Formats: sequence, C-alpha cells, structure tokens
Amino acid sequence: ARKLRQHDPLSGSRDEGRALEIKGGGGDVLTLAPCKRGSITVHGEFVVHGSRGNHLDRQRRTYVLTYRPKAVVEAERKIG
Repeated sequence: ARKLRQHDPLSGSRDEGRALEIKGGGGDVLTLAPCKRGSITVHGEFVVHGSRGNHLDRQRRTYVLTYRPKAVVEAERKIG
C-alpha cells in the first residue's frame, strides 16, 4: 500500500505559508523534472512536487483533475 510521506509546514501552519518540509527519504531516488515557464506537469498524488515562490502580482493558474471512488466524492460533498 502506498503511504503519504510525512510532511510539515515550514512556517508553522498552512495558514501562514504553503511551503512544506518533507521528512526522511529512506533511500528513495530523487529525480528532478525542470519545466519552462508556461509548461505543465502531470503526476500522481503521491509524487512530491513544487515550485519556487510566486513573485508576480497575480496568482498562478492551476487546473486540477482527480479521479476518486464514488463513495469518496459523496463523503467529501457532505463535508462541504
């Protein structure tokens, strides 16, 4: 079974900042995948990913597509 790697906000809480610190590595191989400005990435939810800080005067645009079992979608909708 896949496990989510332990991670914590660098700033103390997710409300204060979005940067995360990833714990441990356990011999995992790190593979960098640099992308030019305007490029996209497609990856699974267990892939550790990120980018440098956004220094523009506008937010970055994202498009997120996920597939989940019907039961999970129904549970998330109940939460709101």
